[in-house]
Amino acid sequence: MKIRVIHIHSNPLFINDIKRFEGSDFLNTVIVLGKKIKFQNHYSENAIFFKRTPRNINKIICICNKSNLVVLHDLDWVKKKIAISLSSEIMIAWRFYGYELYSLNANTYYTELTKNTEKKVLFKALFQNIFERAFGLVSYIKWGNYLYTDFNKVIKRVNYFLGYSIEEYDYLKKLHPELPPFIKLSIELTGAFSFCKSLSAKSRIVIGNNRSPYNNHLDIIELIKSYNNSENYEFILPFNYGVVTNYSKDVIKAASQCINVKILDKMLSFAEYNNMFNQSQAIIINSHKQMALGNIFIAIQNGLKIYLNKSNEIFLWLRNSGLKIYSIEDFAKDLLSGNIKLSYSDAKENYDKFVLMSTSYNNSHFRGALMKGFGFAISDRTSSSI
Repeated sequence: MKIRVIHIHSNPLFINDIKRFEGSDFLNTVIVLGKKIKFQNHYSENAIFFKRTPRNINKIICICNKSNLVVLHDLDWVKKKIAISLSSEIMIAWRFYGYELYSLNANTYYTELTKNTEKKVLFKALFQNIFERAFGLVSYIKWGNYLYTDFNKVIKRVNYFLGYSIEEYDYLKKLHPELPPFIKLSIELTGAFSFCKSLSAKSRIVIGNNRSPYNNHLDIIELIKSYNNSENYEFILPFNYGVVTNYSKDVIKAASQCINVKILDKMLSFAEYNNMFNQSQAIIINSHKQMALGNIFIAIQNGLKIYLNKSNEIFLWLRNSGLKIYSIEDFAKDLLSGNIKLSYSDAKENYDKFVLMSTSYNNSHFRGALMKGFGFAISDRTSSSI
């Protein structure tokens, strides 16, 4: 009998994550909290969409209570409520996105430049405080105690933590000893190796992955300004995703002072986005925490030189896997020397190591680890029906 799995998403753009759960032992159902999107694929067409209302949340809880396993794709406040409302017989896996834990102490992952721009003047801070209180009151009237769920209580209810890197998990476990056991996620190859670079005299470098202050863009922009030879490069800042804040406005202002820094503010199809990487030589992610993994995987496929902050646990994870990954300090040196791209052989070696990471622990291995982890707890319930 198949194991019935309910996946709960808040962002339909990430529905494809279900692919690694597809196997003969699993019967997957996708629930999305929010409106249907214009972009459609096999997974979104078969998903069930619910508006965020207390009544619908109760419906979702009822559906989940007839399953064997519930996979929460991130832990926002709605999913926290669902987690602690489920029957104790239902197994829960938390697909970790990052913000759930890193946002608890965001300043730890900001550079001084980012911290400074995040500070608001008194009037703005007062206005925001009034707005948040008013919004909080309206939300409480609508949702009541739904909004307030003890995070530690949720963590204790979750059975497994799904993440890519054991290095990152070990780091987080030290900060949050109550984290549930780790199950490694498989890596999905995004395509074949491609090394078709632009014929332009300027080397193209991608900076960050979205508007998030975790990217610490300003430090990189300042670094670019400090070099006289930066006109030899074209810098692209993907700014088509994420919340518009004082920080993102300051980044745009700083970028506008550099003639060779371009803001990408329109949404691209995956093919267009991939082509942008294919025409680029390097990517730099100045985040002190895990983020932009999708961009990093695309960069590996397209043979880009990858620069990460040493504080980012993904830096250690990829290096431990044998990939040639470079630091922000390396970027500063390479910007001056012009050594900003990989040779074909190094790029191909990185891709081959990445393929090994994917094939040595593929989707089938992941499902096996999941079955082993939940094992006997779910095997006795596979005959129940939704």
